[in-house]
Amino acid sequence: EALFRVKDGSVRTGLVSMRKIQISRIPHIMSVVRDIDELKKTQTENTRLAAAVNQAAERVVITDANGTIVYVNPAFELSTGFSQEEAIGETPAILNSSKQTQSFYEEMWKVISGGNVWRGHIINRRKDGTLLHERSTITPIRDSSGAIVNYVQMASDISTEENLRQQLSQSQKMEAIGTLAGGIAHDFNNIIHAITGYTQLVLDDLPLESRAHANLEKVLAAAQRSGEMVKQILAFSRRSTSEVKLLDIGPLVKEGTKFLRAAIPSTIDIESNIVPNPGKIIADPTQIHQVLMNLCVNASQSMKDGKGTIFIDLSEFNLTENLIPQYAEVPPGEYLRLEVRDTGEGISPEILEKIFDPYFTTKGSGEGTGLGLSVVHGIVKTFKGFIKVYSQQGKGSTFEVFFPVSQDREKSAIQVSTPNATPNGSEKILFVDDETILLEMYERQLKRLGYSVTSTDNPREALKILLQHPHRFDIVIVDLIMPNMTGVELAEKIHVGWPDLPIILCSGWNHTVSESEIRRVGIQEVLSKPAMKDQIALAIRKVMDTKGGKSG
Repeated sequence: EALFRVKDGSVRTGLVSMRKIQISRIPHIMSVVRDIDELKKTQTENTRLAAAVNQAAERVVITDANGTIVYVNPAFELSTGFSQEEAIGETPAILNSSKQTQSFYEEMWKVISGGNVWRGHIINRRKDGTLLHERSTITPIRDSSGAIVNYVQMASDISTEENLRQQLSQSQKMEAIGTLAGGIAHDFNNIIHAITGYTQLVLDDLPLESRAHANLEKVLAAAQRSGEMVKQILAFSRRSTSEVKLLDIGPLVKEGTKFLRAAIPSTIDIESNIVPNPGKIIADPTQIHQVLMNLCVNASQSMKDGKGTIFIDLSEFNLTENLIPQYAEVPPGEYLRLEVRDTGEGISPEILEKIFDPYFTTKGSGEGTGLGLSVVHGIVKTFKGFIKVYSQQGKGSTFEVFFPVSQDREKSAIQVSTPNATPNGSEKILFVDDETILLEMYERQLKRLGYSVTSTDNPREALKILLQHPHRFDIVIVDLIMPNMTGVELAEKIHVGWPDLPIILCSGWNHTVSESEIRRVGIQEVLSKPAMKDQIALAIRKVMDTKGGKSG
């Protein structure tokens, strides 16, 4: 190659060939110069293009007109796990995940074979079996005659973005479910409240030894159980602030075990063993529910053919110095041990060390988010606990969760004493609730206890009554969710106009009202529906017998 200056002054590249020849026995040099300037530019462009394709982060696949792979770039090998040698000669079907229908691929082929560009989201499967979400473009390549000779696919790995999108979607769904559950619970709790209240009124009128009394006690127990189930559903579905407190988790685990029965197949047995009167821990009850649920649901999903047994044990555990090597980095002391064992298929050693990683899952798409155990791990760490996992393939798994027992013995020893008889009084009560069926029940219940009751289903009417009779009432009981004005808003108006008038808030919705807001608007006690007659009576006496209320 040599550079030549041509007549117009420009410099071009020439390919020079020289050969010695004889002409009439006289040696000559024959030179042939071919202008390769355009060819050199094309070669440079092709070299640059080849480097770009080889070094591109996007996966590039070139097939012939029949769809047989003739080229893949290094990014293809990295993203799919298939080598160049394994891919060339095959078709893109080697990546088929069966997550998209046959009609999806038929429509794609119809577009590109017709000479058009196809763009879309493809779910492929890597060589190791994991799913690969890709944003893909397939372009037909034509020769000089216009015939399609190749197809070029460029694809970007969007698996991480897709996981995040699914998590956001799941979070939004859970938020919507929580809002819906709150509204349903409000209405449902009002119904349960009416059932329990009127049942108690009838029970008061019946002889203790009568069959009707015994039957109605069972009705009352069933209604109370329904109310507890609503609270549990809300605990799992709603977004709420953490409620960290001194907690006896024995009853919590018992209730959670009953709730699990509805969450896992009936072909799986649940056996529990809960030590009586275990020590208390500092934790949030909703999050402890979440730990138990996640561990048990995971255990149920490990069962072959959906059959097996889950064992739930709650016991005390004293971590002494001689056990420290077995439980590295854990301070000695008293712990509560929550153990969840299963008879499932077990966890392989290579997976066992990854199970607490966020988004790690062995389940298929749509079957799990990979967040369950990482959430469990985070909750346990938050409350200064730790987790031990033991598993053997074919022999099941054991998760041991340890929570430090609270050393606040004074608080742990507190017992709530309930008087044998329902306390009564003679105060004048203003009751505000938009459910008229409940107002009659409240009036009858409280009048039997000696109280004078004025009731209304309209918050604005309640304010009018107070304005007309500013000194008549000793206490006001308000519902939380009412049309036109919430119980908190009504309480605020009452507190401004009558700052010494005690207020009890009664709600059928587990809506979190902050302590600061409760104090600000003058609310002195909060009751959750369905509240039993005894609970309402005790709350009234608690408020009235303090220095803020009048003694009846």
